[in-house]
Amino acid sequence: MMKKITRCCLLIATLFSSVTMLHAEDVKVLVPGDEFHSVAELTGQDFAMMQGDNALYGSSAQNLAFSKYSDAFSASNSGYLFRLEPLANNAAASDAIKPYYLLRLITPAGAEYNIWGSPGYLNSQNATGWCSFILGLNGQFGQDLANGAVFDIQYVEGSGFTLRNLATGLYLNNAGTANHESPAYWTFCKLEESSMENPIPKPDRTATDAKVDCFTDFVTISDNATYDPETRNFTNRCGFIWSEGVDLSQYQYLVITAAQCRAAAGAGHVQLRDLNGMTVGGDDYGVSNMNMWMSLWNHHNCCLIDLEKLRQEHQFDIYHITELSIDGGTGFVLGNVYASNTAPLTFGPWSQGNEGSYRRQNLTAEKFGTICLPYQAAVAGAYIYEIAAKNRNEVELARVDGLMEAGKPYIFCTIENKIDDENQFKDEVAVNNVYFYQATAQTVSEPLENNGLVGTFVSTQVPANCYVLSDNVLMKTVAGDLPTAGENRAWLDPSLIVNTEGANVSVRISAGTTTAIEQPILQEPVSTENLTVFDISGRKVKKPSSGLYIVNGKKVLIK
Repeated sequence: MMKKITRCCLLIATLFSSVTMLHAEDVKVLVPGDEFHSVAELTGQDFAMMQGDNALYGSSAQNLAFSKYSDAFSASNSGYLFRLEPLANNAAASDAIKPYYLLRLITPAGAEYNIWGSPGYLNSQNATGWCSFILGLNGQFGQDLANGAVFDIQYVEGSGFTLRNLATGLYLNNAGTANHESPAYWTFCKLEESSMENPIPKPDRTATDAKVDCFTDFVTISDNATYDPETRNFTNRCGFIWSEGVDLSQYQYLVITAAQCRAAAGAGHVQLRDLNGMTVGGDDYGVSNMNMWMSLWNHHNCCLIDLEKLRQEHQFDIYHITELSIDGGTGFVLGNVYASNTAPLTFGPWSQGNEGSYRRQNLTAEKFGTICLPYQAAVAGAYIYEIAAKNRNEVELARVDGLMEAGKPYIFCTIENKIDDENQFKDEVAVNNVYFYQATAQTVSEPLENNGLVGTFVSTQVPANCYVLSDNVLMKTVAGDLPTAGENRAWLDPSLIVNTEGANVSVRISAGTTTAIEQPILQEPVSTENLTVFDISGRKVKKPSSGLYIVNGKKVLIK
């Protein structure tokens, strides 16, 4: 478990010779089989669409992808086969009347593929787009056409099949849109199962903890990259480099969270490299809900990488990972990097409304709050703090790197939102959602005290002479009018604070300040009986309501 401000590093891997007692295994893979040589042969058949060693397939969500068949045909991809659906003769077509076809996407098990409850069809209508889609573009969950693009499919002896989009009159080539004037030739074929030996041994995963990386090891990788270790904000390609390779074989998942994505696009392309030079990243990962990238515009703040999938399908050496890099685009704030055998609850880039093991919604920038969870957690969208010291009516906070400990209460503060240079996506970043991802399966039954912070898992009445956080103000509780702390919240008991040293980042928040980060706290309740009270304009007030007043010559905030 993480100690306060103490960082825990990933262990350097043992050499591969030390794990030779683990046995390699046979992996079932799908490979190209018998080819088709006419449109008539395709009737009722499921087929792969290939050019050389590359295949067209449905990756995650609505994207169409095109890559080496060993990746395209991996069992975990959403869909990669197609089936013809003939249309009635189209009298409006300019050429001879003939049957035309939709291309229906088919799952590995042979079922018709659906996305968001709709059929999955190849759609390449937008001639200016950068790729084709399972559904398409422009409305209707991104569809061009409600039922996909219509194709004229011909077989040319000795060359292969051509696909001409009737709407554009142009040909489909690779995963781009149908915008080629010259025909591109495709091989349509069946798939068959084969076996191959995986040279990367399968480990016995028994770890119940989470392994956390040192943020001090985060470095710039590209020449034009920048990194601020205090805020963990970076641009362009930064990450971790291990010359001998780091061993993550005891963990199934590698998780990266964003404290804040700063740009509309390109704000978190993730790539891994092993000791053999194998690299995998971005959309190449090809698993629904697990793409190796994050971005602001779809609120995707957590990258979940299945290391076992990489070992099986890419023969990726999880015993010797030499580089983890993140392309920060025009700005990215690193949250947490950790390995675990527990997958956080993240539902992918197209359904972020349900993302997160625990979530606080619609918070303004630089909003303070309290959090106490029964499990170890990583945060996205905020910084996490503990109390380091108190001095009269001031409290000094120290930022915590790494994971939140199970049962420990913390103070969090949302990060100031940023928008790109063109002022895009302004409405999307007007508020913050903060996610707390469960990092391990272990839980605690009772909350802990954390240097003056007292947590609760259920709604609880706060004792007198403590402080509750409300609208960035810590208000003192008094007998007879005790507030309630909601579930997974905390309050402050000043009598329990012990001043500590060694804070890596400190934020002092005290009474009477007006800056965004230094909010008035430890505010005593004010009784105005038998006192002369004036408003800020100097007018005498008999029954003051909430607000700022002059009482006995001093400014006083009355709640």
